[in-house]
Amino acid sequence: MNYKELSLKSRDLNNERKFNEAIEVLDSIKEEGKEDPSWYYRYAYSLTYTNQFKKAIDMLEVGITKAKDNYPFVYLLLGELYYWQGKLVDAFKMMEEGLKKCKLYEEESVWEFEQSLKDMYLEYPFANKEDWRYSILSNEFPDYDENADSQYKVKDIKKEKEKLAVYFGDYDREKVSFCVNINARLQPKHRFNIEDDLSYEFAINRLAALSGGGTLLDKDKRPCACDISFDVYADVEDYKNKFLDILQKNTYFPKGSYVDIFYNNDEEEVEKIDIGKYEVLAIGLDSQNLPEETYEKYNIGEILEKINLEFEEQDKFLEYFFYDETSDRFWLRFLGNSFEEMEKIIKKAVGSHPLCENAIIIDETYLNEKLEEEPNILN
Repeated sequence: MNYKELSLKSRDLNNERKFNEAIEVLDSIKEEGKEDPSWYYRYAYSLTYTNQFKKAIDMLEVGITKAKDNYPFVYLLLGELYYWQGKLVDAFKMMEEGLKKCKLYEEESVWEFEQSLKDMYLEYPFANKEDWRYSILSNEFPDYDENADSQYKVKDIKKEKEKLAVYFGDYDREKVSFCVNINARLQPKHRFNIEDDLSYEFAINRLAALSGGGTLLDKDKRPCACDISFDVYADVEDYKNKFLDILQKNTYFPKGSYVDIFYNNDEEEVEKIDIGKYEVLAIGLDSQNLPEETYEKYNIGEILEKINLEFEEQDKFLEYFFYDETSDRFWLRFLGNSFEEMEKIIKKAVGSHPLCENAIIIDETYLNEKLEEEPNILN
């Protein structure tokens, strides 16, 4: 077998978790691989999963000198190893540098970097001095084997906190509180997803950090609105417009949603900015009274697929948003440009579907103003 075939064989052995066998293969092509970044990556990968972290890091630190712009995975693995050690600044630097390089490479590697970097940012998006986000700087790092290279792990947690704060430039900065009010029946778990996505975008742009969130319940104890708060760094040029631009690019907001900006942390000095663009249609499926064979034979995924296909064929905007359950109904909610348009298309797509028997449709666009309105019948 030639060098390329043996290198690919080591990759396959790693994928099969036969790490020691992969190391044997890579050792056999060491001379040919000394200028190939993929050889360093695959060798370090094997070392990592045999708990030889220091050797893996040493290998990758040589590998990045060979990688240049054509093999960004060495940055990804080295960043993750620094992360496991608690070397947070080194981890961020490596992952961000790798992300820049992998955009020249291929889409799959960009996605992999972004997911890993997003996980890191969500653990500690900014380095506030007294912040719950410092929990990652405890002695509990993910997948870390205390019996393997444990002396190589970061010991001075306080010093690492200070380095992280300097890296993000977070000490003693003026902040402005932005509260995003979402006019929708978001359960906390759905709100958390939005918080995570926005936290990552604001962190990677060095613009803001999550500071809180909550859910408003109606008289029946169902979610009817929610809010998410961020501390925005006021020394960032044009911070207000940058915040609003990231907000709109990453989340679809129902009409009636808005942002409150509290200048100087003063609840009386507030600027309100409307951000809602879309109308909300809710379908309440009967989850109790249909024949048992209907529930056994059909599933909600079929309904979503039919609705999405119909909107795609008509080139209309539709966003499947969130769901919840009441005592007798399972609710699906969609965002679109027009409630009437969505209602017409959805009735055509699934009005005769067995699971839609007895279903109802509600316009929840201005939810808090319409809680007492009677629903329309779907079929």
